[in-house]
Amino acid sequence: MSLYKKHETKLHILLWGLILLASLLPVYRLAMYATPYYDDYSFAKTVKIMWEENPTIKTVIAEALWVVQNVFTSWQGTYSSVFFMALMPATFGNQYYFVGIFAIITMLVAGTFFFVYTICACFVKKRDYAILVAQIATFFIIQYYYSAQQGIYWYNGSLHYTFMHSLMFVMLGVVLRVLFAEKTSSKIVLSVVYAILAFLVAGSNFVTALQGILLVLLLLIYGFFKNRKGTLPLIPGTVIYIAGMLANMLAPGNERRAVWYETVAKGPFESIIWSFKSGFELFGQFTGFRMLVPMIILLPVFWKMLETDEDSKAKQKFILPGVVTLLSFCFFCTGFTPSYYGMGHAGLARTFCSIKVTLMLLIFINEYYWIGWIKSKMSEENKAGKILGALIPAYAVAAVVMVVSFAFSINQAGQYLSYGAYYYVHTGEALNYYNEQQARDELIKASGDVVELSPLVWRPWFLCKKEELSTNPEAEQNRAMAEWYGKSQIYLSEE
Repeated sequence: MSLYKKHETKLHILLWGLILLASLLPVYRLAMYATPYYDDYSFAKTVKIMWEENPTIKTVIAEALWVVQNVFTSWQGTYSSVFFMALMPATFGNQYYFVGIFAIITMLVAGTFFFVYTICACFVKKRDYAILVAQIATFFIIQYYYSAQQGIYWYNGSLHYTFMHSLMFVMLGVVLRVLFAEKTSSKIVLSVVYAILAFLVAGSNFVTALQGILLVLLLLIYGFFKNRKGTLPLIPGTVIYIAGMLANMLAPGNERRAVWYETVAKGPFESIIWSFKSGFELFGQFTGFRMLVPMIILLPVFWKMLETDEDSKAKQKFILPGVVTLLSFCFFCTGFTPSYYGMGHAGLARTFCSIKVTLMLLIFINEYYWIGWIKSKMSEENKAGKILGALIPAYAVAAVVMVVSFAFSINQAGQYLSYGAYYYVHTGEALNYYNEQQARDELIKASGDVVELSPLVWRPWFLCKKEELSTNPEAEQNRAMAEWYGKSQIYLSEE
């Protein structure tokens, strides 16, 4: 046996580990140029005031909890998201804003990797392949991220959706660990961790909270059906989840916020119908030709994972794949329901970030399931496949598809996260934008009560929001910035 064949799987793990690491470098690098915007100021302004008066951790935490209480009764019930929003890093100095973006990127990577790895490790029992699949899935989810601007490089928006949705993946991974744990001590410790995470996820955005509880209940049903001993320890955490979610949904602030949307918000049944409509309409936008790339690469990996050998601890059954796909599509559509019910439309770009990540994971799961079903219908002599030899031609085909997709894309920087991040750093647009924002910061501090600013010259799309500031000092984003700096008015001069 050649050295390559002997260590084939590990070599591919090393390769994808290096690819994933290299792809993240420009993503983190661009975070250094991110700056606060709009709700970053709104949710953290009182924390900033208290920090300047008494710079202690106790003061900051106490004020963040006050912000949660205030928002809970006046605007929305998303208590855990609001708590983290109030701790926006620029509170301690604009130069620290990137720390929050670093945390969001890290949680996206870690949460996705941990969830995918745990699914594979628990159900397939082949850890090397679990690592490989997790690496590939994480890489493409990051590259195909729906909106870097709304879902990564804006702390407030990405914290509410990207961070919390990724935290949900960590929670679900912990639930699986509890179900499959062998030691009682491990079940107890992990159940406590689950309860803490459940409390946090229940207080996040409604898309994450809804999809999280649906998946938790599904896993509990699976646990009871399979007579898993780890099922009962999950009950207390699930009760906490449901209680937290009810508190989130029934918060007094939600009623006040609903007044703004009462003419456009949909009813419960109507929201479900519109969700399916959006699911059909946006499926192609969320996937497209380039989605074939990870599916081609994963095909031989999934094929090998499904081979039954003497080391397999459990033989999987694949029944009714069409039903699994149909239910997966229904679950994908649940991502639009809260927005229709609350605001009358499918959602914002930052909402779509979470929905698209869920969809991509569902596609990978369905690919695996369909391959398993096909393989179960084949004769025994046709089931065996080369270990990972098919990955080499798969890489070649996937590379061609990706190059063609990239060449014909009308938004190359926006379609591929690492390339876009590298582009804005390499061209100097990010640095010029950051320097302009720093100059603004100094000008505002040195000016009087009313501040007029010139429009930005440099506007890299990943970093600069479309409606960054207005010529109208009463615009919400203007007022948020003015209150942050202690000014009565901040506005843009006419272009």
